[in-house]
Amino acid sequence: MDSPSGQKSDFSNLIFIVGVGRSGTSLLQAMLNAHSKIAFIPEINFLRRFLLTDALEVLKRDEGEEALEQFLRSDRRLARLDLDLTEILEKVNLDGQSVSLAIYGQILKAWLAKEEKVIIGDKDPRSIEFLPQLHRLFPQASVIHIYRDPRDVLLSRKKAEWSKDRSIYNHLFVNTVQLKLARRQLNMFGSKSIEVAYEQLTASTEEVLQRICTFLTVDYESGMLDFTGSAQKLVSAEEMQWKKETLAPLTESRVGRWKKELKQWEIALVEENVSTAFNHYGYSVSNPSLSLVKRILAGPVSAVLALASSIYVWWRSRLL
Repeated sequence: MDSPSGQKSDFSNLIFIVGVGRSGTSLLQAMLNAHSKIAFIPEINFLRRFLLTDALEVLKRDEGEEALEQFLRSDRRLARLDLDLTEILEKVNLDGQSVSLAIYGQILKAWLAKEEKVIIGDKDPRSIEFLPQLHRLFPQASVIHIYRDPRDVLLSRKKAEWSKDRSIYNHLFVNTVQLKLARRQLNMFGSKSIEVAYEQLTASTEEVLQRICTFLTVDYESGMLDFTGSAQKLVSAEEMQWKKETLAPLTESRVGRWKKELKQWEIALVEENVSTAFNHYGYSVSNPSLSLVKRILAGPVSAVLALASSIYVWWRSRLL
């Protein structure tokens, strides 16, 4: 997936939250959305589905504007916004922009008007893989990357409805490549990017939110600590199973659950393979004890994961 060449938006009041899935992106989104000047749209994945593809362009070209409008009206994610799509499409002015970029811009403006705020945000964890494309499309946007102990990420992904049936190797692969890509590509945003540790956000919430507000050049508001109502606006009924903690008070029990609930084999594989988290972000290894058979098996498994992740990161980098 890539964006059409030569297309970009002049949005300067736009924030993206990215991070490996189950790293706290929804929690941070709810907190920032509780600010009187910041509005986040619910997670509609417009970026990956449309901005980084040519799906809407092809539909408009091949079937016309009426088919495009019908398609957008039938989209269940866009329906969550409860916006007047007819009015949005009437305001679309291509003026050198792609159809998807122009529509996205109008959606953001309409949401800002609806919420009566001045800064707009969008959250899609997997956008962490498309930072160069985001930078080309929105060179003035800000990016917040939230990261978390990969052992707690694995545990959370094993429990979430959308990811519980996937193998541990899939979870390790995703965590590995996404953190590697973040480390390689986040710096292209320069001073417009910031990184936040989930553990710090939950333990020193006010301090971390103050730092983020300074980054966004807005005053800190204590109301951000009361984010339950904000979360209720952003979390859909179908997402409730895996985002219910977003509605709950912050507790220390959110951190370090892996120590009691992950198997020693799983802990060993995380510590061996998600090296970015331990080498760069400073998470300490526990060096779990394994049986001789497990130790022998760990080598080939790690070698395959390392090769697969290196190929994927190389492939994604070639799409720049």
